[in-house]
Amino acid sequence: MGFYISFAGNSTYPKNPNISAMLPRKIPIDRFLIETDSPYLAPQTYRGKRNEPAYVAGSWPKTLAL
Repeated sequence: MGFYISFAGNSTYPKNPNISAMLPRKIPIDRFLIETDSPYLAPQTYRGKRNEPAYVAGSWPKTLAL
């Protein structure tokens, strides 16, 4: 279909059980995006702070571990 799948900071939240059951292993690597969703939904390590693009580094380890 040609679309992309995105995982933002909320994919790092511990009470988000759907993310681990979702598609990361089934998504082709050329259709996989990790983003910050600034200024909202900061990764767990920065939760409660205003989100910014530099925080994407907090999203990818958790998402790729899935």
